[in-house]
Amino acid sequence: MDSQQTSVFSNGLLWFGAGISIAEILTGMLLSPLGWEKGLWAIFIGHIIGGAVMIGAGIMGARSRCSAMETVSFSFGKEGAKFFAGLNVIQLIGWTAVMIVSAAAAAEVIAPLGMPLWSLIIGSLIALWIVMGMTTLGRVNVLVMAALFLLTTVLSVTIFGTDTAAVPSGSITFGGAVELAVAMPLSWLPVISDYTREAEKPVKASVVSCLTYFAASSWMFVIGMGAALFTGESDIARI
Repeated sequence: MDSQQTSVFSNGLLWFGAGISIAEILTGMLLSPLGWEKGLWAIFIGHIIGGAVMIGAGIMGARSRCSAMETVSFSFGKEGAKFFAGLNVIQLIGWTAVMIVSAAAAAEVIAPLGMPLWSLIIGSLIALWIVMGMTTLGRVNVLVMAALFLLTTVLSVTIFGTDTAAVPSGSITFGGAVELAVAMPLSWLPVISDYTREAEKPVKASVVSCLTYFAASSWMFVIGMGAALFTGESDIARI
């Protein structure tokens, strides 16, 4: 085995962590007007559709040993790939900014130091993580994922252990809800091959990565929808 290749377990762990996100929880809250049963169907159907495309993209990069943006050149050529790479850079900058603000808002509930300071702290930690790299922080990542799993379990018990039910506000069609659920796995298409191309077992790693993401992301959607339906709370940081 090449020392640079990653195991099926490490790929699955990485994408399980990617699925545990405030963004998924907040999106799940938007589905609450459908009610519990229809909301669940929308979540699972959407994730199946988006996940199928995600698996295809992961396998393409894994078999070719190319990054996500390199695989774009198969269909659109080198110049086309540069165009989509530029769009990807823009959306990643925007997405990182959104997540930093969301994390800062959550941290502010725990310790009110001010949004600007928390944003600076979280941004600095992200920069440190990038500099050190996933290989160096492999064991730390395992601990972080275990902590996230534990906290998410506590969050689930908190939400679904309530005896009260709230009347959902707003409106959304079933098709619109499915579209929101599809969008989450599709949002990872520009990066999944960056990880699966380094996998020791390309196809298996791609499938496991998408299945673990499917499980974690669906779980977050259900938590968000449950929070809106059973607690009436719209601020996940307060929960």
